[in-house]
Amino acid sequence: MVYRMSKTYGELLIKNYFDRIPHVNGMTPENKLEIFLDDIKNQGWGTIKITELDLYNGEVDVLLENQAFNEYCDDPGEMPQCHFIRGALEGILSAATGQDLGIKESKCIGDKRESCYWRMERNE
Repeated sequence: MVYRMSKTYGELLIKNYFDRIPHVNGMTPENKLEIFLDDIKNQGWGTIKITELDLYNGEVDVLLENQAFNEYCDDPGEMPQCHFIRGALEGILSAATGQDLGIKESKCIGDKRESCYWRMERNE
């Protein structure tokens, strides 16, 4: 439930953000994402880097460093503990690219990694 709610939140967050900034009209999705991700970094989300963005094939790789939710990742258990950030990123990137992307966590800070990494692919 948290995951689905945060996906909707991510979609609304980026749509409302760009509705308030008229100078982004005509920009590529890559440029829009760069502006948005810089801004949410300054709001404390952490550093979100798009390491691959292939809109033709519907593939996106995301690296998240120094995220605001690290304190909740100390005990990963059997499932990822990042339902909110995972859903929000899926919503943000799906809305920004105009594609229905599905996210799969590949590396998790809860598994004693230095950062979180996700591979996203277009849902068919």
